[in-house]
Amino acid sequence: GAPVSAADGGAIVLAPFLARRARIAPLHNRLVVFRSDTVLHEVVPWTGASPRLAASFWFDSSLVNRPEELELTRDRLAFPSWDDAAAFFQTSPLQRCVSRAVYP
Repeated sequence: GAPVSAADGGAIVLAPFLARRARIAPLHNRLVVFRSDTVLHEVVPWTGASPRLAASFWFDSSLVNRPEELELTRDRLAFPSWDDAAAFFQTSPLQRCVSRAVYP
């Protein structure tokens, strides 16, 4: 395909909880793989002249959205430290809800 400039859009922006965003520009033959259940993400709209294609694949298993990751009980959310709370939300699907409030 034609060379892509930043003005063309199409980048994927990953926003891991409590971490810096990563902006990954589209590049011919580039594959980006990440856990969409634990990393908030968006795709910048494509405005370039040549058409572009993207494909998304979802895999499901008993290892995703387990009850211990999703239950918001007082005992489950009683963290002994800020670091323990951050570690929980960085690996939990719940971080997506919190991230939406933190990253407008």
